Amino acid sequence: MNITKSLLGFLSIYLFVFSSACTLEKTKAEPPTASTATETKKKSEPQPPANPVAQEAAEPAFIIETFTEFPPEIEGCSCYFSNDKSGFEKHEYIYAYDYGKTSFIRINGAFIKFTQTKSSQTGKKILTEWYTSNDYEMMIEIKDGERNGDETSLKSGTIKLTDKGGNTITKIF
Repeated sequence: MNITKSLLGFLSIYLFVFSSACTLEKTKAEPPTASTATETKKKSEPQPPANPVAQEAAEPAFIIETFTEFPPEIEGCSCYFSNDKSGFEKHEYIYAYDYGKTSFIRINGAFIKFTQTKSSQTGKKILTEWYTSNDYEMMIEIKDGERNGDETSLKSGTIKLTDKGGNTITKIF
């Protein structure tokens, strides 16, 4: 009797395992049904953020604007950048530097004066400079470019500007 119970117990376990394995194999072999495909799609869709306000694109706290006339402190030999070649040809600038320690950027309609705090040359091609003003910190990375005249050359780079609140924008020129 004990052997029969043991055999029945073993057969019950075997049938359960075999039945589970068949169900698993059957699920793997069948293409997903409409409800399975919908569930899979729901899982892969991005979930909205917990804070719905975070979903809206935030307006930048400040913007770098172009200017066509230099501040009076910039005279004689100077360095200035535009957004692109077209802006340069139209004399629309985003940055001016007096080759001393003073530079200007127009932010939200006002010229902001910066004082250079540090400068670092990486090889012959990349110059990085750091500036500060009352309300902003600025880092400029300048990459040497081609000469386009006797005393001028076209350069490219980035301006990274951070306000006292920690808001940062990066401008490519």
